[in-house]
Amino acid sequence: MDIQNILIIIAAITNSLLGGFVYFRNPKNKLNQWFSLFVVSLVSWCVAMFLFRNANAQQDAIFWVRILYEVALLIPPTLMYFVFTLPEGQINVNKYVRFFMWLPTIILAVMAARNGYIVSGVKIGSGQEKEILWGAYYLVYNIYFLLYFSVLFFILFKKYWSASGINKVQIRFILWGTFIPTILANFSNLTLPSFNIFYFNWLGQVMTIPMVVFIVYAILKHHLMNVKVIATEIFGALISLILLINALFSESVNAVVLNFSLFGAVSFFSILLIRGVLKEVRTREELTALTEQLKKANEDLQRLDKAKSEFISIASHQLRTPLSIIKGFVSMLTEGTYGSLPNQAKEILEKINASNERLSHLIDDLLDISRIEGGKMQFKWESISLTELVSSVADELKTTADKKRLELKWDPQFYDKMIVRADSEKLRQVIMNLIDNAIKYTHEGYVEIKLAKSAGNKTLFSVKDTGIGMDGEELAMIFGKFVRGKKVPKLWTEGIGLGLYVAKKLIEEHKGKVWAESEGEGKGSTFFVELPIY
Repeated sequence: MDIQNILIIIAAITNSLLGGFVYFRNPKNKLNQWFSLFVVSLVSWCVAMFLFRNANAQQDAIFWVRILYEVALLIPPTLMYFVFTLPEGQINVNKYVRFFMWLPTIILAVMAARNGYIVSGVKIGSGQEKEILWGAYYLVYNIYFLLYFSVLFFILFKKYWSASGINKVQIRFILWGTFIPTILANFSNLTLPSFNIFYFNWLGQVMTIPMVVFIVYAILKHHLMNVKVIATEIFGALISLILLINALFSESVNAVVLNFSLFGAVSFFSILLIRGVLKEVRTREELTALTEQLKKANEDLQRLDKAKSEFISIASHQLRTPLSIIKGFVSMLTEGTYGSLPNQAKEILEKINASNERLSHLIDDLLDISRIEGGKMQFKWESISLTELVSSVADELKTTADKKRLELKWDPQFYDKMIVRADSEKLRQVIMNLIDNAIKYTHEGYVEIKLAKSAGNKTLFSVKDTGIGMDGEELAMIFGKFVRGKKVPKLWTEGIGLGLYVAKKLIEEHKGKVWAESEGEGKGSTFFVELPIY
């Protein structure tokens, strides 16, 4: 048992494991079936070479060398059938091409079985490779392999150039995996023996290992984690095989016991290792599948969100025109453009106008959301006095607070002119929304407005009320889209929960932040806006 024979055995076992692994993954797939038959021909070739190299009798050597050159004839057609099934597993070759593809193989197989055609004898020497005596048609045998592999690689290259995506990657691996090993195997097992150089006539069998590994990798390209399983199985099998061979050829009893013990221990731990790797692979494949599902779901949600934003934008623009017309006609009617109206009619028109204004504000909020989320909101940045802006809003809303008999606490003389860089209209919109909400949701008591300087050269605006208050759950979600407090619908049926969401987005564009605090339900709330001082 020399090193060459050990390598040939390793090649046979490795190829058998890989071929079986691919076949049993999907036995009904034509691609897997023909690959497995190709591997069977390779394994048979390896076994025949092993038996030929170990044959000591002349008659045995002649018998096995004929078998060797017969089974080798199966390699090109089975590999070609495998190539024909790429990449979808369907054979698109008519029966006449298939017949003439097998005909030379059958003829040469019959010739190889007869003495004097391909092989005429074997010369056994001591301490060296056996010499094969060639028959009259050995050159035809070589031409057969040359033609078949030339056609095979032509088909592979043609499929490679016409393929795309994962199929192109698979065929590239098959090309690299078969081209170089085939060249080396033909050179060592056919060309050199033609010149009576037999020292490397075992190399072709060993070169089948990288060939099969590359093809298996290509077949399993969609499930690359399986390569890890294959590598682990091969590694464990090879170590166990080497230890078993070492144990069989041990010279002493102690060495036999030691080596067989090592063989048993390594085999046991190899099985545990393979089971662990299989479990890891299954877990990672499940995670990969879940990731793909989540990715697809996220893409679908993004498309829906985009469609929703576009719909809101279009619908809002379409609604603005009729609302403006309604507002204009109501204004003309109340001003007496079309004649004087009774007081009852004027009251109804005032209600229509108020509803029209609420709808206009809602549309403005929807348009703001559409612009903000679409990145199309435009800002007119300027240096403004926050104190003056708050005073203006407080004066405008004082009448609303007085109607509810609420005290609106705000005295601008206590505050310096705090200059901030902002869009005046949009910041006014935020301040207006916060103070107006405080008045809406407070039945009695007061609404207090303050300005102060906070750490980091920032200004802090706050609105405190003695209204309905909020619990921790509401505080965490109050700035969300279409979110309203638990008691808000009972106190104020209008509104859909967009004001605070828009306020938050606008303040974030101003490089500031907005938040709320409350001691609980019925204990009032305080809203804060922090902005950098310019």
